[in-house]
Amino acid sequence: MNYLAHLFLAGTDPQAQLGGLLGDFAKPRDDHLFPDLVRREIRLHRAIDAYTDAHPLVLGSKALFRPGARRFSGMVLDVLYDHFLAAGWSRHSDEDLDAFIARFYAHLDATPLPLPGRLARVAPLLIAQDWLGSYRSLAGVERAVDGMSHRVSRGGEQMRAGLDDVHQHYDALRERYEDFFPELARFVATERLRRP
Repeated sequence: MNYLAHLFLAGTDPQAQLGGLLGDFAKPRDDHLFPDLVRREIRLHRAIDAYTDAHPLVLGSKALFRPGARRFSGMVLDVLYDHFLAAGWSRHSDEDLDAFIARFYAHLDATPLPLPGRLARVAPLLIAQDWLGSYRSLAGVERAVDGMSHRVSRGGEQMRAGLDDVHQHYDALRERYEDFFPELARFVATERLRRP
């Protein structure tokens, strides 16, 4: 799961959403810097990632990627899943996607919480370039994957080649996502009961 999915799964509370985002940036040793709700969502973010990475439907999707690109398939799928969520947003939420995104951007921009170094650098770009809204289109997915491919130490071209697999298997990947996402939502609901 990528940023938009984690924000959606965090619910409507701005602090919870911030925790959902921070899971990609905060180190476990820094969890004590955040309020309880944010800390809980950071931990839940990590549980969501572990659940997603081990899920049979996700593993089946990764198998659709060519061998060279497969090692990056999890990263590509994270962004692609945000695309599927954005494209089908009205099936998941009564709130307009643009309103959801604008509300989160406003909270992120104004938060008094300390943002880890990388998030502090990325947040203004995330807002200014509307990363969350860009996931509506495959072009937005391609831009995100291209950007990530320049940050990996080796194999960036293989990560970008994974986009060819996305185009080739788009319908199959979407179908697996649509089966997977409700299971993930149930997992999150169960985890919330376990982690008050």
